[in-house]
Amino acid sequence: YKPIDYLGVFSIGEFVGYLIRSLVAPAFVWFPDILIGMPDNLIQAIAAVWLVVMSIFVPTVIERAIDGF
Repeated sequence: YKPIDYLGVFSIGEFVGYLIRSLVAPAFVWFPDILIGMPDNLIQAIAAVWLVVMSIFVPTVIERAIDGF
């Protein structure tokens, strides 16, 4: 099967959730200078919370909000 055949299987909410997971969640890897000057423990805690929120909770809420209409 061609991957293009599966494009219609996913909803728009799933697609937007995937984009958030792929592009927004690893922001601390792309922009390490955001938290310069903070203690390492605090940076690690903020990055861990950011990763969980942006890779699990936000995409799920966005997907349900978009697909709910």
